[in-house]
Amino acid sequence: MNECTVEIPAEEKKKREVKTGICYKCGSTEHRLKQCTVKGDSFAYATCFICGKQGHWSRLCPDNPNGLYPNGGCCNECGSIQHFKRDCPTLLKKQGKIDGSYLLEFSLFFRN
Repeated sequence: MNECTVEIPAEEKKKREVKTGICYKCGSTEHRLKQCTVKGDSFAYATCFICGKQGHWSRLCPDNPNGLYPNGGCCNECGSIQHFKRDCPTLLKKQGKIDGSYLLEFSLFFRN
């Protein structure tokens, strides 16, 4: 198990508060994201936990040093911040669920 915990200052936690009760694609309060019929990948009404700006999620924030773990943490299998343990290519390879070519493709995709 990897140690990936990072302490987040109180002012950062306040900035990361989530707006609820709104569709992140169209801004409607009548439905949530899963029920939205607007096509596309734009989340114009989402507020980022990291920078506090509207228009993207924290996992896609250019200012996010923690990847998918906005409050700190990492994949417990390999230490990456780019995926969750359930999606870890190292673990999947150990389990025989993917081959080496997929692992190479996956690592190139998430390369910084």
